[in-house]
Amino acid sequence: MGSFYALSGMYSGVICGLLGIFYNFVVIFYGLYKKLLKVFRGRQSLTSFIMCLLIILVIIIPLTNFLIYLSHKSIEAYYVIRAEIVEGRWQQYLDKTFERLSFIDPELFD
Repeated sequence: MGSFYALSGMYSGVICGLLGIFYNFVVIFYGLYKKLLKVFRGRQSLTSFIMCLLIILVIIIPLTNFLIYLSHKSIEAYYVIRAEIVEGRWQQYLDKTFERLSFIDPELFD
């Protein structure tokens, strides 16, 4: 029970963040909803259904695809870094990476 209270602060922050995101969606799509409501002559159920489909097609599916792509790239990066560490070429890999990212000081990681 004590761990629930310790983590409840984290959960409330996540919930507040999600509510903020959902509120932004409402603000962004409300104007379109009102226009579609006029097009469909006041049929709120049909307009709401069309808006849900639109949000799924425009936001949810591309975001899901991006997160899947990002997770695959993260796993790929993990295996590349792990292989470099096992083979003992980690410092060479870091030097080559910092050459590409010249704005990062490599001495920060020594």
